[in-house]
Amino acid sequence: DDPDAGAAKSVTLTGISVTGDLSNYSWSPSNTTATGTGTITPYIVNLTGTKVYDGAATIEASKLVMGALVGNQTLALAGNGAFADRNVGTDKLINPTGLTLLSGSGANSGLASNYTFAGGVQVASITPASLVVTASDAVKTYDGSVSMVGATQAPTPVVKIGTGTQLFGADSLSGGNFAFVDANVSRNANGAVLGDKSVTVSGVTINDGNNGANYTVTYADNRTSTINPFATTVTALAQTKVYNASTLAGTQRFTFGPMIGSDAIASATLTYDSKNIGQGTKLILPSTAVGSAGTILGNYTISYVADTASSITPAILSGVSDIVIRDKVYDGTTAAEVASAAFNGIYAGDDISVALSVGSFDTKDVGLRSVVISGISLGGSDASNYLL
Repeated sequence: DDPDAGAAKSVTLTGISVTGDLSNYSWSPSNTTATGTGTITPYIVNLTGTKVYDGAATIEASKLVMGALVGNQTLALAGNGAFADRNVGTDKLINPTGLTLLSGSGANSGLASNYTFAGGVQVASITPASLVVTASDAVKTYDGSVSMVGATQAPTPVVKIGTGTQLFGADSLSGGNFAFVDANVSRNANGAVLGDKSVTVSGVTINDGNNGANYTVTYADNRTSTINPFATTVTALAQTKVYNASTLAGTQRFTFGPMIGSDAIASATLTYDSKNIGQGTKLILPSTAVGSAGTILGNYTISYVADTASSITPAILSGVSDIVIRDKVYDGTTAAEVASAAFNGIYAGDDISVALSVGSFDTKDVGLRSVVISGISLGGSDASNYLL
């Protein structure tokens, strides 16, 4: 009575004709129609599809494609099919219980009741999800290696933010191999330590219940890790020098603390606290260390330790010249004073003069006389730095 699927459907037969030996039968040639009942079974619908792994053992109807239908008929599909498990695989069987066939729309619309999943093949593939794995920030103190051994903050594997990738469900990351790209401390132009070191990552275990096969993994370096400088010291050693109007104390009288491998301090600037003499009380301040060949001092934090028991002894003046005697009015004595003199061995810029002098004219009487100088004491702000 209609073309749709169903049981006990009315059937009308027309145009009946009989052939063969009819001698044993009574036949009414005018009766050429008959009625009865019959069944139209639904048309079997096959499904195929693909989805990217998302941790779920289901697939949305929108990711499935129906096989050929009757003629040009169309149907719609709703709901979710179910896999036996959530893992990646090819042509995995779908349980279509959660899927619903819907009648189509338009001129070629098919009637959903005329179709069935029973007896058909419904399969779909689950392909691996992309996953970008990097390392969390690592922090270590410089030790001359790229290893993470001894790191104060060890890296762990993490999904890189901003890549649009993720772990699904209870999936997790563990293990991995991590290393700094180079061993050195990073600093800016002002010497501040930077957290911009690169760390490589590989060999991470994907705990997804499928030996990691549910993901296609790519690795990205961490670029925000830190190598902190190793702490050492430069300590000035006690020394003695003769006054030379300078605070310089050379570059070699020092010791340095522990350093990594063959690293060493080749020299350091040593400076007295002042140019003036002192015996066992002078301060020598070390600064501006210079590393030996191959040593990068940026890998170290250097503490400078002063010596407090050094000495500067007075410089010895080699002589006195150009002595000028102060004229005097007769006073009945032979006492004479030095008005000025030139001292041999004075350093440029020092303030030296005659403070006191002891001398005598050859006679107490008026006239141009000879003078014998028996003593001169030094004056001026730098007098204490010299011996005459």
